Amino acid sequence: MASPFKDPRTGIFYFRRVIPVALRPLFDGVSSGYKRTLDTRDPDEARQRNHPHAVIFEQKLAAARRALTTKQLHSARAMLEAYLVDTSEQQLQGIAQKLALLELGAFTYAHGLTDHDPGGRYDFGTPSTPDDLRDHGDRKAMLEAIPDFRPLPWLETLQRVAALPSLDPIDWAIVMIAFDNGIVQPIEPTLYEAIGRAFLDRLCAACALKIDPARTRILPSPILIPGIEISATTPPPEISNERAPTITQVFEDGAVFQPREPKVVDEWRTAIGRFARLHDDPPVDTITASMVRAYRRTCAGLPARAGKEITALPLLDQVELAKARRLTTLSPATVNKALSAVA
Repeated sequence: MASPFKDPRTGIFYFRRVIPVALRPLFDGVSSGYKRTLDTRDPDEARQRNHPHAVIFEQKLAAARRALTTKQLHSARAMLEAYLVDTSEQQLQGIAQKLALLELGAFTYAHGLTDHDPGGRYDFGTPSTPDDLRDHGDRKAMLEAIPDFRPLPWLETLQRVAALPSLDPIDWAIVMIAFDNGIVQPIEPTLYEAIGRAFLDRLCAACALKIDPARTRILPSPILIPGIEISATTPPPEISNERAPTITQVFEDGAVFQPREPKVVDEWRTAIGRFARLHDDPPVDTITASMVRAYRRTCAGLPARAGKEITALPLLDQVELAKARRLTTLSPATVNKALSAVA
């Protein structure tokens, strides 16, 4: 703790601190410094009276910092909205998709799988292992092939970028937003952070999953095989009374003809098993968007670690038990993996 300041003319001791320039407008309206008299000329007594003033000063300083952060956050959102005034949701999704491609390219380049990649210029954090990276690429391609789940891998990339120590992958956007609003470099760190967080929040909102409640199914349309034409005179095929295969049957058949990593197959088998338990193993042609949403909510409430006694219970009972005992639930990444298996 700094020693009290002694006025050379009067000999009276004072508590004095210099206020950071950015906080001065929010710090009781003072110009540059904070000064309070200790009403004594005795050094020992001055040191005793100095501590309470120091505590008060730190409290005022913390309040000023919070006020500055709130002000800059509101300012950053206003600057972002002004910058994106003519930007459509599709363009924002395009930015998120580009970030996902850069992240995948950066990790691929980090493992030496490519000689050059644009993503290698950015710091996306510690790359995953080669096996996990390959699974990530396969899952990303699979989800992007389904219109309803296409933005999901982009949203996951945005969440990982938001958790990085620095906002290097979106530094270019922060600089452009600041420049468009008349702010020149260097940008103040708190304002830089506020602009980056506001930009990521806006991209996440654009990539949120939006499934039309009026839809009766989310499965892709049947694939038409080129070269096979149906004559106009051909009588329509007879409608079969046989039920469509269940989701468990479809998965097991696909696991045979589309070999994947054993780890991925086990994770997807667990996810399909939970979906089948929740909805009584429905035929694939009866799966609706509301069933998938109910499955997502249920997975989000399941306990992350549970013994055989808990896993033997119905899924909804497991959710209630996790709430009652305040158990750790499945992470968002695990829930998203479960959704990818159903998709």
